[in-house]
Amino acid sequence: MIIRNLRLTNRIIMRYYEAMIHTDYAIARIRAYLKENGMAKFRLAVLAKVPEGCTREVNKKTWNPTAKVLRKIEGVIPDDFTPPIEILGEKKKKEFHS
Repeated sequence: MIIRNLRLTNRIIMRYYEAMIHTDYAIARIRAYLKENGMAKFRLAVLAKVPEGCTREVNKKTWNPTAKVLRKIEGVIPDDFTPPIEILGEKKKKEFHS
């Protein structure tokens, strides 16, 4: 029973970790897309159909969008857009794609 609970706990932790990596990657993509395209935060909010306040602090480390807002903003960014490695950090990119 204890081993079974440990396995379940490990799976939950791994899913949480994978979700964190995806969220960090998505935020890095959004920031890189804004920077590379010279897009204003307000324009991004309009295109994603989210309130302007949701993108106001996009460039701050403390920006913590909801999953719903993150999905809407990601919908604006082309699927083939990949941020430069120096923005992501090589380690995170390898973790995300492995």
